[in-house]
Amino acid sequence: MNTTTDLDTLVIDGRKLRDAREARGLSVAEVAALCTLSRDQVQQIEEGGERPFYTPAHKLLAIRKYALAMDIPYDDIVAGPGST
Repeated sequence: MNTTTDLDTLVIDGRKLRDAREARGLSVAEVAALCTLSRDQVQQIEEGGERPFYTPAHKLLAIRKYALAMDIPYDDIVAGPGST
């Protein structure tokens, strides 16, 4: 079964990731390198944008990588139908 995720139905707390990054004294570029993401992707996750992602699934994978790098449970960042 093929399902799609509608990002509009999700609540994504990018601020929590940004706060964790800043508390660790890391720049956007440093987190991007750590997570193998672009700087633009990290900024869009933190600010709620969708532009640099091919699909909603790609964005959720990037958020999962960022949350793991910041040692924050994914469920603390993403909530709503289709978040897992």
